[in-house]
Amino acid sequence: SAQPPEPSSPAAPADSPGQPAAPEMPPPPPTPTEQPAALLRALVLEGALRRYGHCGGEVATRIDYEMSLIVGKGFCDYFLIVRDIVRRASRVCGRGSAAASIVSYCLGITDVDPVRHNLYFDRFLNPGRKDPPDIDIDFAWDERDGILEELVRAYGSESVARVANHNCFREKSALRETARAFGMPDGEISEFERSLRVDREEALARADDAWRRILALAERIVGFPRHLGAHSGGMIIVPDRVDRYAPVEETGTGIRVISWDKEGAEQAGLVKIDLLGNRSLAVVRDAVASLAARGIRLDVGSWKPIDDEPTVELLSRGDTMGVFYVESPAMRLLQKKTGKGDFEHLVIHSSIIRPAANSFINEYIDRLKGKPWKALHPLLEGLFDESYGILCYQEDVSKAAIALAGFSSAEADSLRKILAKKDADTRLQEHWPAFESGARARGADPATIQAVWDMMRSFSGYSFVKAHSASYAMLSFQSAYLRAHHPAEFMAAVMSNHGGFYSPLAYASEARRMGLSLLPPDVNESSWACRGEGKTIRFGFCMVSSLSASL
Repeated sequence: SAQPPEPSSPAAPADSPGQPAAPEMPPPPPTPTEQPAALLRALVLEGALRRYGHCGGEVATRIDYEMSLIVGKGFCDYFLIVRDIVRRASRVCGRGSAAASIVSYCLGITDVDPVRHNLYFDRFLNPGRKDPPDIDIDFAWDERDGILEELVRAYGSESVARVANHNCFREKSALRETARAFGMPDGEISEFERSLRVDREEALARADDAWRRILALAERIVGFPRHLGAHSGGMIIVPDRVDRYAPVEETGTGIRVISWDKEGAEQAGLVKIDLLGNRSLAVVRDAVASLAARGIRLDVGSWKPIDDEPTVELLSRGDTMGVFYVESPAMRLLQKKTGKGDFEHLVIHSSIIRPAANSFINEYIDRLKGKPWKALHPLLEGLFDESYGILCYQEDVSKAAIALAGFSSAEADSLRKILAKKDADTRLQEHWPAFESGARARGADPATIQAVWDMMRSFSGYSFVKAHSASYAMLSFQSAYLRAHHPAEFMAAVMSNHGGFYSPLAYASEARRMGLSLLPPDVNESSWACRGEGKTIRFGFCMVSSLSASL
């Protein structure tokens, strides 16, 4: 190929007399980094036109910001692969912090508009973040295994593996396995375990030397690794062979497992994709398909259940049995007490109902009903107004640490991560001196510092990032819309997929309460799944005990 001229001998200009025109040099080929970046940007802009109808203004600004971080961090290939995965499914729910990304939204990975709903992208990816983020995807429960098998075929069995779980000994398993090593029969082991539960001191006093030795050894191995398991959804895909990057174990499923858990994979630079099963996605899929078979089509692109007034009213009443994530007694009671069924409040409720923020629910309800409140400190003003001044989401912990104590983004994110660990309370205390001194330096009094810290400590349990809560709330709205407008098709799909908070009998009773007639299975009328139409549900053969769909 032609080479550019040497700097010491510049080529003569094309119009020099007696010289032929210099051939036009072809542009250099794109580097491997530029190729996926250009493809990703083109797909995002195409998706923005589909989602928003334009690529200007705030949409363009947000896309440019996110793309600069994604390209700079080398995550273009990751987004392209996730897009390829979700296109293989009938319906997905992209969740976790990735749902705050407009890039994810435009690619069809997520369904929540991060601009309209003010979702915090920096929780997913920010300039100071050192560890790779991951994207969590829910698939219909009965499609997930098929999608995993399809990925192995598409990318090659040598390139795909699941992430491991390290299962460790706990007190019960440590005692049982140690006793077995000593040759104790299972019946005697079970009897000794029962005596320990009834009265530990008396059981120890009556134990012989052999059992005392067994107990001493068992206590020493608690917390030691016992065996490898497979992570519920964590997958890694590499360009060549997985065993070049991590030790692997063969399994009976055909998909290998690396020997490292998710933390080990992360430390090795392997980016995990979480592919999980969700029964409510199958409920929505089946109900929509049932409607389509009768000529009633819901256009996924234009379907806006969050703007549907009957759906909002149904949620505000807590009339939500069968509706994803808002059907538990606690959640239905919260909906009734607040009387709020709009999307913004449902996002709050989906998170505040979790154990982390649960202790502040009554205060939240009082403030929602009109109780006067103000920010705990002027530095926090405006940060948590949408949740009435109460920390509700994981990223609220980071925001509070940055605003009140002057933490950097990386320090605040490190603090937020600790809260998800089992020993969060102990590890959190290590950050107390820095938090206290930082808040004091910014003028906060001891009582305010303690109040904010206590609210942050309440997150040392299971809590949601706002984007995750918004993703779940969107699926809740899709379910609620179907219940509000097509109750027979919806309840038939709920019972066919055998999922949800309640038993099949409870759903059948709820269907009758909704004014629906239930018809028994019929060899001439029934298919495998239940079928709803009008005011009637015909039970399918899936409701027959001990009957299998397989031959």
